[in-house]
Amino acid sequence: MFVFTQKRLVKEWPETIKVAEDKGVVSSHDIALDLELIPEDEWIELIKKGHAIAFDRVLLGWHGISDTNGESMEDTAENRAALYQWQPFTLAVIRGYQRAASGEAARKN
Repeated sequence: MFVFTQKRLVKEWPETIKVAEDKGVVSSHDIALDLELIPEDEWIELIKKGHAIAFDRVLLGWHGISDTNGESMEDTAENRAALYQWQPFTLAVIRGYQRAASGEAARKN
């Protein structure tokens, strides 16, 4: 039996960041996202206000992202601000959130 709950947390939802390189090459990097799935009307209103506002509400953390020194990139306000300005990350969060919220099976991209 399906049990409806008001608060839905999804830990380590797999997603892929795709990064353009020279000569049309695209590299793929597996990451994982911790998400809070919210009511659809709330998600739509937040995303209309901007992805940073929506992400601050639903993105609880990430795994598999490192800084230029190879250190795990902590979930801080400064790191969020930097990642939110990088389209491969924002697309991965939106894609991952939509797949998790809709119940679409996680898959490799």
